[in-house]
Amino acid sequence: MESSRNAFKEINDIYGHATGDKVLQQIASTVSASIRQGDLLARYGGDEFVLVLADIGTKDAQSLLARVGDQLILPSAGQDPIHIGISYGMSLLAGNDDLGDKLKQADGEMYEAKRAKKSK
Repeated sequence: MESSRNAFKEINDIYGHATGDKVLQQIASTVSASIRQGDLLARYGGDEFVLVLADIGTKDAQSLLARVGDQLILPSAGQDPIHIGISYGMSLLAGNDDLGDKLKQADGEMYEAKRAKKSK
């Protein structure tokens, strides 16, 4: 039976900041192993990351993120593994689009996803 997925703040509050650091490392390594060589992963701030995927459609990007989310499990000594929950926003950059505007759009979508999870 799978336990519920934990938000980053909950992990820090329950397990401590050392475990929170391990979560960030787990996210980075899991995403890095799941993307192509030309794609880019960067920490944006706090528990936020930016993932730049070249030549990919929305459905394929969502599928990639769903697979990554399923793999985000942190072993916990003497306890059940910690299942890490993620929220994300997405924006497609094309032509002369402004990168800053697209980052703001994706960031807004991510916060909306976080709010939706809290209200459940």
